[in-house]
Amino acid sequence: MLTFIRNYQKGFLVVVTIIICAAFGWFLMRSDTTTGRSTTIFTIGKQGVREGAFNTVRGQRWIAETLSLPNYSTMLRELAPSTAAVFVTDEKNVDFDYGYVSAIILIRQEAERLGIAISEEEIGKVIENSPAFMTNGQFDKSRFTAFANADASNPSEGIMITVRGQYGQPQQIGPVTLSQRGNSVKDLKEVISDYLLLDKIIQTVGGGVQFPHWFAEQNYDVTNQIVIADTITFKTEEMKDKVDVSDEKLTAFFEENRDRYMTDALRSVQYVHFVDENLPNLPSPQERATMEPAEIEAITEARRKSRNTLGPAADEMLDLLRSGTSIEEAANKLTVDLVTTPPFSISDPPEALAASYRSQELISRMNSENDPAEVIADGDSFYVIKLKSFTPSEPKEFDAVKEDVRNDLITAQTNELTREAANKALEKLSTATITEENSLESLKKSLEIENGTVETERRLAPSDTRMQSMPTPEQTLRQALLPLPNQGLSEVLKTDGGFTIALVRDRQVERSEDKASQVEVTDSNVSSYLQNVVFGLWWADRVSAANPHFGG
Repeated sequence: MLTFIRNYQKGFLVVVTIIICAAFGWFLMRSDTTTGRSTTIFTIGKQGVREGAFNTVRGQRWIAETLSLPNYSTMLRELAPSTAAVFVTDEKNVDFDYGYVSAIILIRQEAERLGIAISEEEIGKVIENSPAFMTNGQFDKSRFTAFANADASNPSEGIMITVRGQYGQPQQIGPVTLSQRGNSVKDLKEVISDYLLLDKIIQTVGGGVQFPHWFAEQNYDVTNQIVIADTITFKTEEMKDKVDVSDEKLTAFFEENRDRYMTDALRSVQYVHFVDENLPNLPSPQERATMEPAEIEAITEARRKSRNTLGPAADEMLDLLRSGTSIEEAANKLTVDLVTTPPFSISDPPEALAASYRSQELISRMNSENDPAEVIADGDSFYVIKLKSFTPSEPKEFDAVKEDVRNDLITAQTNELTREAANKALEKLSTATITEENSLESLKKSLEIENGTVETERRLAPSDTRMQSMPTPEQTLRQALLPLPNQGLSEVLKTDGGFTIALVRDRQVERSEDKASQVEVTDSNVSSYLQNVVFGLWWADRVSAANPHFGG
């Protein structure tokens, strides 16, 4: 045997070498050459997404969020969730990351199919126009360099970036760099390219949507229209003397509405407030205008460091409680102040908790002394809260709430009687022939409508755009009358202090010098809306065609 091996040693070694190389080549083809991970997590279209590629795209998302790239909110609220939903089965609920990564990959696939590409120049323009890299409204190359942190021999401490919070309020995060998150300038450009591709796809898919200009003109007329109307109002105050408030009626009303007349549930809690009393307050917008950027960054950094210290301390206490340590022992061990409140109603919390709405909301959900303690962040501080005692609400005695019952009965009955009077008036008005000549006052007399106060030719003007979120009673009435024709009669409308019926007499349009620009804005907004609708339908079709599913 040894003689055989010696005689054919050279050929034998060649064969072994070929087998090893072939095996290595096979392994290399099966593996993700950038990460060494060969597992295909999911497939979308004809592309199997391996673990390395998945982690790369997932690890890039923070860049889009931090830089507030165009259409990121569309991705966050619509595209990623709708793509993730296709994965959902009875056996598996899909994490948001799967939806996000698959949506990005589908965007790349569709862009290639549609022949859409992004140039380096376009990416550069996004970088130069990003508020994150601006100082006094101008592109600041030093900020971009500090963020990119490409010089390993001179590492950057990063930059502070202003982002919008959940309710639109500005807040600073940082200091951040690409390298802190394991990213590079290549990742930055790739993310910007992805979102520019999405924007171009939306323009391409919805670009053919035609919006009739007359609609924008009509919308302008309606928005700026003054409605002139006669009204007849039935006031609840005038019906009070018709309400029966005998003891019999009060008792019956009390029995029917016992749930209204309960004592408040009372809770006593024990809590530790992890807070830095010496922490500088965040400057107001007016104060910021007079401060140097370094001062603002110093305050922001101090608050960040405080959160990074207090948060772990609160978590440490929670860990002790979960391990079976009592809250008193845990407070002693960590040398922190433990507060025990007297029983209180959640509608009237102790002064120390009155400003912490998040704590109050948490406490309102605690209904058992066996509920575990919880940690809640409130601004730059943290609360560890444990329910000590709970007293449920109980029915009150009739005599204790008799006056409340009386007032509630009067309110309920006057509303009912007033609406009934308005409905009867509307029935009579609906039988009449209404022309431009007869007023609501004359109709009331001729139809023998007993109750109601008439106002003629009320001018209901459009609201200031700044007040549209808080409309006045006049503006609410105007909105209800806009769809009606001239000489049209409204339904019974609930208004402040009663019920109203309106008769539209005429309309006038207040035309302004900037009508053309307002019409153009409406045209643009509606066109964008329709474009997004078309894109949404197209996206749903492409997701279905791509058939995203787990595995290969």
